[in-house]
Amino acid sequence: MYCGLPAVVASKAMASTARGRDQTEPKEQISSIKKDFILGLTSGAGVSITKQIVLYPFDTVRTRLQVNTSRRELFRSLYNTGIVPPLLTRTPASAFFFACKDVFESQFRAAGIAPSTATTLAVLLGQFPKWLIRAPAERLKTRSQAANGGLSGEIEELQDAIAEPKLLFDGYFSNVAYAFPHDAVKFVTYDALKRSVLTSMLPTPIASVIEGAIAGVLSELVTSPLDVTRTRVMSKKAGVFQDYSDRPTELFNNVRRVYSEEGMETLFAGITPKLIRALIGGALQFATLELVKSETIKALK
Repeated sequence: MYCGLPAVVASKAMASTARGRDQTEPKEQISSIKKDFILGLTSGAGVSITKQIVLYPFDTVRTRLQVNTSRRELFRSLYNTGIVPPLLTRTPASAFFFACKDVFESQFRAAGIAPSTATTLAVLLGQFPKWLIRAPAERLKTRSQAANGGLSGEIEELQDAIAEPKLLFDGYFSNVAYAFPHDAVKFVTYDALKRSVLTSMLPTPIASVIEGAIAGVLSELVTSPLDVTRTRVMSKKAGVFQDYSDRPTELFNNVRRVYSEEGMETLFAGITPKLIRALIGGALQFATLELVKSETIKALK
């Protein structure tokens, strides 16, 4: 049931070979995994809802810049019905991602793996189930934003998907390829900053906001080219962006195509709203994360 089940099995196997070890340890291990899972579930849901509502306009502008929308249309309908699919699917996707990440990370650290490596591996393992849940809505949202669309456009997209369901997952691998380094950089940076002198100098809420903002901006700078190409993969339609493939072997060819045809500047298209979004989003994410986790821990006692 829990994402950490493989880790539980491994821990039980190791426990059975260690003579004299307390036989209650497997039960305690499962209890710990349940706690990590619940903490991740609640904090992930809280983070997702907060970020979706506050940051959607920045996300809309970013998408339109990346698909070469005219300046006249750039700020039109920043809050459109494209927010509905991601709000409904990102919340459970984020909850499940954080639950899996927290379980795997705690198990990896308990096994003696270095903190940064444990975080990176946990982030990677959490991406695949997250994008199975989130990919269809992400595609609908992206196409709606790119076309300044509303509900009618999304209904048309859904009708196309009914005829060919795999269309909803067009962009799955591009999303994983972008989200893994993006999240890994963000979480590793945030964890490093939490161990820095900044945390001891400031109250916890303020430190979380500043550290989260720094981590968010750095992760966006590093992964901007992959964000541009994944947006184009999800936005492609007849005659537009047809050369962009979601096959894993073609993901970096997509980046090379943008660079060779449109230059380095295009790989950072939409970088201004992205950095503003990252600054606010990173601060919101980790401040919300720490707050919800703290309240959940109190509730579980």
